[in-house]
Amino acid sequence: MSNKLNEEEINLIQKRREGLDDFLKERMPILKEFIEDLGYDEPHLVLLEAQRFIPSLSDYLKNQKIEDEDKNWITSILGYFIGEVFVQKYNGSWFLNEDANSHTFGKYLVGGFLGFDNASIDSFKVAIDYVNQNSISLETFILNIENDVFYKKIK
Repeated sequence: MSNKLNEEEINLIQKRREGLDDFLKERMPILKEFIEDLGYDEPHLVLLEAQRFIPSLSDYLKNQKIEDEDKNWITSILGYFIGEVFVQKYNGSWFLNEDANSHTFGKYLVGGFLGFDNASIDSFKVAIDYVNQNSISLETFILNIENDVFYKKIK
């Protein structure tokens, strides 16, 4: 495949680059407010210890019927949350994928994980998959992603 970007791809990347700072700034207040709205203690800790909220969110979500009109909202929140879980746990960061040959080109991903340099996660795609599957807990779902990305066995 060619590494040369066409005009549409160049425009997409430029727009996404320009939006990266706003994306990074908005995710934390959104997560804190979401945790706060659910009534959990010390909601500010989601900014530092997102993983501690997985069991509570898992319990909350298992009893929710997510209506179609709420799917975009909840997948956005969960995309931020799941991304933060992995960024915090594996010392990673959010980044814009500028590899035109990648199926996640132009998306904000999490990656750069300590000890797992080539691993990345499209946490918003993961959130969509979770919301659409509705058969296992968020806790199990995140554990499965973690096992697939970080601990899959090479055969």
